[in-house]
Amino acid sequence: MISISMSQSGITSMIANIQRIQKGDLPRLKHAVQLAANHVANVWRGVVAQSTEIDFEGNSFRVSRRSGNYERSIQVIYPYENDLTAMVKATAKYAMAIERGVQPYDMKPGLLKGRQFVRIPFRHATPGRGNQPGAITATGMRVMSQEIYDLVKKAGQVGSSPIGQRSKIVDLNKTGRRITYTWKSGMYSGMANKGRFLHSQYITFRTVSINSNPSSWWHPGSPPRPLSKAVAVMTKDAVGAILSSALSDDLSGV
Repeated sequence: MISISMSQSGITSMIANIQRIQKGDLPRLKHAVQLAANHVANVWRGVVAQSTEIDFEGNSFRVSRRSGNYERSIQVIYPYENDLTAMVKATAKYAMAIERGVQPYDMKPGLLKGRQFVRIPFRHATPGRGNQPGAITATGMRVMSQEIYDLVKKAGQVGSSPIGQRSKIVDLNKTGRRITYTWKSGMYSGMANKGRFLHSQYITFRTVSINSNPSSWWHPGSPPRPLSKAVAVMTKDAVGAILSSALSDDLSGV
């Protein structure tokens, strides 16, 4: 037999708590909702700031921090619909593209914007300090080889170089055909140090024009990286503990 004993004072206290709850008087839970939302936002920012590799739903991906705009755009809205709800969102204009992925697309119209031609600068990172040649840094620069670095450091610039020349294959959505386009010059041809003392900037320039090959200047696209969903799973237990503890305190009248 299970026996439950409740004193008159306990019953009175419980009735008072029920009446408070019916009125929506849950101060600890309301505060906990905001704390939980802040926790989710901080974890999300940290994953981006540290370019953490995420394993989620059988895939691995990372979102690299470049300018910091994505990280800064992560914000908490509280209260959202009411005092017991909050929203954590990223307002960067490319946040949804990261989540859903991007199909290959022609970059020429966006680069030209009605102009006849445009010179596009590409910055390159130096080797060393853990940077492997060909790798992409967190700021979006491709790491040059030691050979190229030694050459540009000695001469101040690189002439015509076949090093780094490659082909890219894109899927043209309109035709469904796969077209191979080969760069007309090496990746490092024309590289020069455009910086100043202790602030070197190794840059190459490429021209895009209305006469550019139709298969050139195509973005290869990117697969979906559902970072917000992954963060929600990562923080689920902590959020549950924060809310459960606060609700328990409200119910007990602590």
